[in-house]
Amino acid sequence: MSIDAMKTDAAKTDAARADFTDLFPDEVITMAMSRDITLPRGAGTFVLITLDNGFDHTKPNTFGPATLSGLSGALSIARARAEAGEIVGVGLTGKPFIFAVGADLTGIPRVADRAQALAIGRRAYAAWHRNFTFVWRQRGGAPHTMMFPEDFDALLAQGKALCGSPATVRAQLGAGCCPAGGAASCCRTSSASSRP
Repeated sequence: MSIDAMKTDAAKTDAARADFTDLFPDEVITMAMSRDITLPRGAGTFVLITLDNGFDHTKPNTFGPATLSGLSGALSIARARAEAGEIVGVGLTGKPFIFAVGADLTGIPRVADRAQALAIGRRAYAAWHRNFTFVWRQRGGAPHTMMFPEDFDALLAQGKALCGSPATVRAQLGAGCCPAGGAASCCRTSSASSRP
């Protein structure tokens, strides 16, 4: 796919994120800024993508719909450039001290139903899977311990994800607590507080 086609796809993804504007009206957008670095001894060009929300380290980067859209666009362009042989590598970094703290949870309390939660989960998971598994695919496939379905619904069907309103997810997480009251959960693209 050409770089122009990738930019068009990124623009479509950004336009599609408007579905979540009402849920995340106060999102602090973490920008994904790309810059080329010429490597020494003619080794080629490396792209460094820096995530930065414009604040100091006391307000860490988060991943909300607009941030995921921008990051997905930057990674899609880098992927197209790598496939065209223009670059030899891509690095992803954050601002000083903190890469990111995770999902932007500001809109989660506004999620009214499972359909909204599924839309957020599907989009976030698709962006994660497409972009963060790219390197694995370039190297011949994911390690056997890192196998993830391409589709968020398949992830749900395998019982490897939770999705719903905050009350639904809180109940699902609560059901998974051990008798001593502890719980373990790992989240890749989104999470919700289990506090009442």
